Amino acid sequence: MANAAMREPDIHFTPTPHRVIPEMLRLAKVGADSLVYDLGSGDGRVLIAAARDCGARGVGFDIDPFRIAESRASAIQAGVQDRVQFLQGNFFDVPISEATAVVLYLVDSVNIRLRPKILSECQPGVRVVSYSFEMGDWEADAHTPIAANGVFLWIVPGQVGGFWSGCAESESAGLESLSLRQTFQKLSGAARIRGRFGNIVEGRVAGGQFTLAVDMEDGEQRITIAGKVLGETIEGTAFENGAETPFALHRASSAEA
Repeated sequence: MANAAMREPDIHFTPTPHRVIPEMLRLAKVGADSLVYDLGSGDGRVLIAAARDCGARGVGFDIDPFRIAESRASAIQAGVQDRVQFLQGNFFDVPISEATAVVLYLVDSVNIRLRPKILSECQPGVRVVSYSFEMGDWEADAHTPIAANGVFLWIVPGQVGGFWSGCAESESAGLESLSLRQTFQKLSGAARIRGRFGNIVEGRVAGGQFTLAVDMEDGEQRITIAGKVLGETIEGTAFENGAETPFALHRASSAEA
């Protein structure tokens, strides 16, 4: 990553306020099993706190070699150098697929540029937290008002958009098909249930789990659907008039978020 040293940083370094860090780690659900990636890690204080206070492991990337040296020295001083590593480089170019949580303190425009990378490389359910800055039209799943503009949380959604249908030989006479349009964590579209159609009036996906509220075409009934994504299959339960009907559908076609 030698070329990284020749490139100007996208933003100037501003340290994350110490009082914000515990809330970032809480929203990210950082624990002993976590592998936290800090994109633009600065002086390393967030990852050092994650290792020291939560027992997590961490990898930080920063384009400034001075910050990398500073972070490594601070990690040694805190006694967590075996749990964190700081690497000089352009975080747009590094793989982040192993992260269980991603922390950011950048600016809105850089967050938005990172958004496709996060959505394509991170596993569904990975928690992304940002201090003070947002992700454009990808709305946050949670927000804590603290310090400047607060801390924002996004949960990387599984890809549920597309058309899903049941097998012809299936004896499940409940949910027959779903046509889902996905925009980040929000879902809309239509459902076919026992030969009747309904509109999805509210839908949401968090990680690999999704929920749908379906208003049937007669306008007199709402059916709730809860399910999970299992590769090219979705499984779950439809709740109707107090009854629970399991379902399994297979992906027939996909649609990008």
